[in-house]
Amino acid sequence: MFSLLAGLVGLYLLCLLILVYQRKKNRDDVSLYQMKTAEEGRTEGNVGWLRLRALEARENDLDEMARNELKQELGLVVMEASRTKSPISELVPASSILRKKKSLLVVCITVGLFAGVIYAFLGNYDLVSLSNSDDVLVLSAEVDRVALESHFTNLKSRVKNEPSDSKSAYLLGHAALKLEDYETASRAFESVDRAAQGDKNVKFFLLQAKLLEKAGVFDDQIERITRELLPLASNDPTILKSLGILFIQSGQVKKAISALSILANVELDLDRQPKLLESIAILRSDLASKEPSVTVNVSVDLEMSEDKWIFVIARPPGGGMPYAVARRPAGLSPLSVVLDDFVSMTPDRNLSSASSFEIAVFISDTGAVSDRIGEWSWVSSQLSKEAIVDGLVFDVDLRQGPQDLGKTLSKSILID
Repeated sequence: MFSLLAGLVGLYLLCLLILVYQRKKNRDDVSLYQMKTAEEGRTEGNVGWLRLRALEARENDLDEMARNELKQELGLVVMEASRTKSPISELVPASSILRKKKSLLVVCITVGLFAGVIYAFLGNYDLVSLSNSDDVLVLSAEVDRVALESHFTNLKSRVKNEPSDSKSAYLLGHAALKLEDYETASRAFESVDRAAQGDKNVKFFLLQAKLLEKAGVFDDQIERITRELLPLASNDPTILKSLGILFIQSGQVKKAISALSILANVELDLDRQPKLLESIAILRSDLASKEPSVTVNVSVDLEMSEDKWIFVIARPPGGGMPYAVARRPAGLSPLSVVLDDFVSMTPDRNLSSASSFEIAVFISDTGAVSDRIGEWSWVSSQLSKEAIVDGLVFDVDLRQGPQDLGKTLSKSILID
């Protein structure tokens, strides 16, 4: 559509140029016509004067020599008049040229009107005022409030006139958040979320705006956004950390445990892991009631643990899609891992709902499940959901060599 508009504008300009050229050419033709008409008038006057003299000579009976001279002069003048006289089609603007000029004028006007109609539908009248609107992402409400309010006003007008402009709506949401207009921010991010279809960043800002708008009160809408966001952000440490802080500030302890536990699985900075795990332990201690869970205390040989990872997994007997997974740096050994519904892989696969499952512990070279070291692993006996109602604890010692591992573990599978 925009290509069509550009083509029409180009055609309109071409028509204007042709009209200007035709007008100039017609003026030149008229001037030439006037000059030739005057010249032919003078020539015809000379011819008439000579013919008059010839008649007088006939009447006055001039001598033969005088009559011959007069005839020769008359012939020369007539020949000159015939040579210089142009056809009327060359001297007078033809009616066909006028018709072409009118047709071209009609085409020019039509093209101009058509281009105007298309621009009325496609024209972005607000774009001039939206220059540098990306600055709202870095502007501070404390330092740059005037500039931020100016962008906010322009973006709000743009979104009102063009609701489908997702970029402007996204920027409006950020500007509104910084100016503490949480209702506007919520509406803006909601419209972008509908268009983005599962963008984790948009959904996070939508959750933040909704929580601020509702003063931290969790309702069904915020609960839905949270359920949608956690799987999307499962590999994004920045969003997971922000979510954990947001949930803690809102008093949502269980959701904070879920977000920070997922963060512990993907956090690669080993210096941050101890503080993160400590925060999770404190949050768990704040829970009013004990939930069904499995606690696995793992010990690994320090020399063996360098640059390696420990996996603790609750899965169907014999393998399959896990119910819960924890990945920890082996260098933090000895460590304690809790598997429960807060760290479920998906909301519809809670550990407390599994009729039977097993716990698997193993070491990975790279942190990927596929790079497990087979001989340094352990699997529990088959368990049921009834067995974990009051909490179940396993002590798993991976400090023994591979030749002694099975014997050692067989003596310490289950501790009530």
